[in-house]
Amino acid sequence: MMAVAFIIWGMDVYSPRKIRIGNRTEERTTFARAAFFFVFVTFFAGLRGVIADTTTYIGMFKAWPDEIALLDIDAIEKDKGFTILSVIFKQFISKDPQAWLMAIAIITMLGIVIPIYKHSPAFGFSAFLFIATTDFTWLFNGMRQFIAVAVIFLAMDFIVDKKFIKYAIIVVLMSFIHGSAILMLPIYFIVQGKPWSTRMWISIIACVVGIFAFDSLMPTFGDMLSETQYDGYIDYMSEDGGGSIIRALVALVPVGFAFYKRKEIAIINDKRINLAINMSVFNFFCVLLASLSSGIFMGRLNIYFEVYNLILLPWIIKKVFHGQTRQMMTVACVGAYIIWFYYQMVLTWNYVYNSQILNTASWLN
Repeated sequence: MMAVAFIIWGMDVYSPRKIRIGNRTEERTTFARAAFFFVFVTFFAGLRGVIADTTTYIGMFKAWPDEIALLDIDAIEKDKGFTILSVIFKQFISKDPQAWLMAIAIITMLGIVIPIYKHSPAFGFSAFLFIATTDFTWLFNGMRQFIAVAVIFLAMDFIVDKKFIKYAIIVVLMSFIHGSAILMLPIYFIVQGKPWSTRMWISIIACVVGIFAFDSLMPTFGDMLSETQYDGYIDYMSEDGGGSIIRALVALVPVGFAFYKRKEIAIINDKRINLAINMSVFNFFCVLLASLSSGIFMGRLNIYFEVYNLILLPWIIKKVFHGQTRQMMTVACVGAYIIWFYYQMVLTWNYVYNSQILNTASWLN
């Protein structure tokens, strides 16, 4: 996957597609290259086997009834939309769990690839980051939440264009796929406007306070959410193992670049990049909160914000760094993220791809 991203990136550098945006010319990838990356990643994600929590999901799919009429909706404790849609898929499309996994991979990857195809000035770089930051592993582990993440990410233009009703509809619908999505409703109001504004600084201060008050405040929020579809999420948030301080340092990279180049970014004043910076700030503090507290949920909530870095970091390096500095920053980022990828995938998780259909076990021998 990383090799494919590098190939696309190289092709974009030497043979970009040029488009007109307003009164300026921008370089973008071609539809064919973006489509190839989409198909390549989706193919392996959809045909995966015993990896991460995939076995649990397959077990759930097999246990669900074959007809929607046989489903006891009242017995579903949370994320009812995901179960209902899955049973509908099982009844009308396919009872094969592999087909179901493939359909989810297609929907999720569309939500990731379309925004970076539209808004990233270096699609190959964004594709590389999607792999190197290990964001792609959400396709294998936590896929239910990642559906919500991808669809809400796809709706980013609704935030930029201030179409709250449309955005709210998307978020509420996704909250029935994964309850954590509802937390993205108030985020709509906080991330509006330019980066480093008074509103954002107040939010940053609130995040810092939240880091130190997290453990004591969680029981109160738990009582508020009891008897709702979100009952139980606070207990989940309080489980051990949220994240590492190294991940927080990785999350700080795009935020640091954005702050360092804030004057140049302010002159350009691209609304989508302003949004991405604000989201990136929230990503950093979510990861920091997870690393300094006992909350695993905060370590997973950050993915709603982290996907914006797929657009932000390539944009900053290409638009506000120039000449040899740009080349040095690009090489440094690539090297650092490859090291992070190896640390996370090999040393920490020991992640190994598995597919019975592709017989990947024989590839390793």
